[in-house]
Amino acid sequence: TIGKEIDTGFSQTTMVGGGYDHCYVIDRARGSSQSICAWATSDKTGISMKLYTTQPGIQLYTGNFLQDCPAPGKGGEPMRKYGGFALETQHYPCSPSHPEFPSTVLRAGKVFRATTTLRFFTGKQCGKL
Repeated sequence: TIGKEIDTGFSQTTMVGGGYDHCYVIDRARGSSQSICAWATSDKTGISMKLYTTQPGIQLYTGNFLQDCPAPGKGGEPMRKYGGFALETQHYPCSPSHPEFPSTVLRAGKVFRATTTLRFFTGKQCGKL
């Protein structure tokens, strides 16, 4: 459904090449473990992917400039605009400048841990969120 808004002139997509390159806040209880933050399905293949993470945000990039890529795509085909997408789990952009955002400061001797899990399904295996 999010693809219906690509290249429609919506101000949030026109400034990033007509598609998405946005960080979304994951709505979950503070301190909870992994939760689902994205679900993608191909009507053509029936393959679905669910993405779970402990990170507070997820960046969606919709291949807004793939047509400019000099390397060929799958099967030697040229890359096309919106020919793929990326889901990148992360903290929020500008986190160091916003004390109200989850901290991205990592002090000496401390360890950063985050978990992201991708689960793939075919047909009716995917079920519900």
